[in-house]
Amino acid sequence: MNGQWIGEYSGTNTGLVVADLDDVGTGYAGVVFTYDANIGPRAFAQVEIPKDKTRFSLRVSLGHLERGPGLVLTPEGLAQKFPDAQMPRTYLKIV
Repeated sequence: MNGQWIGEYSGTNTGLVVADLDDVGTGYAGVVFTYDANIGPRAFAQVEIPKDKTRFSLRVSLGHLERGPGLVLTPEGLAQKFPDAQMPRTYLKIV
């Protein structure tokens, strides 16, 4: 692992974001996790970030983890365990 970055986020929700990234030559690749302060599933995404750009668009598919055992939830499992939660499946961020 090339590095781990941990920081807080706030907005509609608050919590911690953790990025574990490896140097893969032309960029960095790894996983970003969110640890939301609210009760509910945790989100994660696999990312690839270019080294040669200071601004770029990143669209990722979000996965969700069950708190405690850390098992990956299928969309059906997510709906069953958290019937009132509205969870995004993709996210677009311009950095």
